[in-house]
Amino acid sequence: MQISILIPVHNAQDTLRATLDSALALAGPDTEILALDDGSRDNSWQVLQDYADKVQVSRQENSGGCATRNRLLEMSSAPFVHFLDADDIVDPGRNEQQREFLVRHPQIGVVTDTLRLFYEDPREEGELFAPHGSDWWVSLIRHRIPFTSSALWRRDSIEAVGEWDESLPSGQEYDLYFRFLKAGIEIAHLGLAKTRYRMPPRNAPPKRDPARTMLLEAAFLDRVEAYLIGEGAHSGPRRLALAGKRLQLARKLTRCNKQAARDLAAKVPRTRIAALPPQEGLPRTYLACAALLGFGMAETVADLMRRRHAG
Repeated sequence: MQISILIPVHNAQDTLRATLDSALALAGPDTEILALDDGSRDNSWQVLQDYADKVQVSRQENSGGCATRNRLLEMSSAPFVHFLDADDIVDPGRNEQQREFLVRHPQIGVVTDTLRLFYEDPREEGELFAPHGSDWWVSLIRHRIPFTSSALWRRDSIEAVGEWDESLPSGQEYDLYFRFLKAGIEIAHLGLAKTRYRMPPRNAPPKRDPARTMLLEAAFLDRVEAYLIGEGAHSGPRRLALAGKRLQLARKLTRCNKQAARDLAAKVPRTRIAALPPQEGLPRTYLACAALLGFGMAETVADLMRRRHAG
């Protein structure tokens, strides 16, 4: 076997067939497909039974996504590994192109694909999601490295950095990418746009506590910054990326935890805000106001403007 497609499954009855069908269409003669049901309470296990003649299926008590991925890794045998979430879809040919790339570039530990985001119909042409520029640290900081289903990994590279961190409730792939970069294992990107990533339904309530998720992301930024400073690699573009991401998070966080938002924004000097380019959630007028008056006043002005437009 050359490629293992590993599918962790938890309460995915509505999307699982489309994912399994795409895995079967994606698989070549040197591919194995393993699906592990992680204590689903819906009909996911019954769906898996319909594919048991083509897919290696098994089940376990609920242990979480990262534990399930690690267990699948132990159960599989191929040198190249594709973790496919049970609500995503990958088009034929992608894995083989990524495998050929990794064979030609033995220094690369993982190669990602551009994501095509969709909501209901996977045939929709949605937004594309890809890294920013050539600095993987900047893409890591900005959370612009494509998500789990996009990647083909070398098994030995994952094992070298300690596999998936089972203690993390979110952001697991970014933690793994972080450990790759710290270990000097290179990441690459092929913009094939053959990975279709299912977005949560529009206006659906969040699955996790949004404030907790954002605070975990803010703590992750602190870890990245501390490492870069310690390595003497805290360059200008990376400092700006950290400033922009913290300010974006602070703006979102102010809706549910104003004190935490203020504390986070306090880590961004006004001089750095003044140097930021306009970006998502940070239009030019907001940046100018925040650089001049500070985060609190900028949020007050933005709130007044929203109320004026609403009225």
